Amino acid sequence: MLKIGNTAPVFSLQGIDHSGKEQEYISAALLKDKHLIVYFYPKDDTPGCTKESCSFNASLIHIRHKAHIIGISADGIASHLKFLEKHHLLFPLLSDTDLKVAKSFGATKVGLLGGDKISRSTFLINKNGVLAGAWYDVKVDGHTEEVLAELNKLES
Repeated sequence: MLKIGNTAPVFSLQGIDHSGKEQEYISAALLKDKHLIVYFYPKDDTPGCTKESCSFNASLIHIRHKAHIIGISADGIASHLKFLEKHHLLFPLLSDTDLKVAKSFGATKVGLLGGDKISRSTFLINKNGVLAGAWYDVKVDGHTEEVLAELNKLES
């Protein structure tokens, strides 16, 4: 598990934005002008993941001027596109099909049938690439508000 004050892992993943454009997202490039919220979620269009994603989406008005936000799961681009379109998500979703990035953040756990799977986790990375917030085994209710509170502390 990463700890507050650690340098956040640097990563590059393919993803899709709210307009359906596929591109490569590089964490270091996203940190040039804003903080970064990275949330890992198990699967597109499942109840908990949908609730979490829609909660972040509804809070974009409070996030956008301070931080970029991206969601990461092991699902592919086609699945992400359907999820984005169905729920009108306005931030990128990235594909970590081999779980390499999730593992670097400590955002995996052993699944019921063995093998690793993504564990719902969120990270707030400041503009300098340092971890300012880390939430593991996230419970969806109230989580967005917790992240926003930490983001506001960075800005005060």
